[in-house]
Amino acid sequence: MKRMIIWFGGVFLLFNLLFLRPAGAEGVALGIITGGQYLKDTESDRIAYLIGVIDGISIEAFKAANKAQTPWLATCLENLEIAEVKTLFEKRLNAGAETLRAPAALTFRNVMEAFCQNRNKDSAK
Repeated sequence: MKRMIIWFGGVFLLFNLLFLRPAGAEGVALGIITGGQYLKDTESDRIAYLIGVIDGISIEAFKAANKAQTPWLATCLENLEIAEVKTLFEKRLNAGAETLRAPAALTFRNVMEAFCQNRNKDSAK
């Protein structure tokens, strides 16, 4: 039980460090970055952001009582390399101006949903 509390505390701290940014002079909202802001980050910050997003999704799989309750996105992501996820995500961000203004997390989810659906169609053939 103590390990679990420490683990969740570590995840909570990681989430705060990665997602909650202090409000600057322009008044950036806490916890939300756009695709454009993501692309302006350093390479290491981009990877850290994606790892944080994937870890957040993976926690839902960890909490699932059985395999049937595991969220589809967590199942789809479990065998992907971070470089592959990063390439898919950044390709979409660079494809259109609307993704630069949208929340990065929403774009991430949409990209991965399309990828997972296409992968499932290919594996069903």
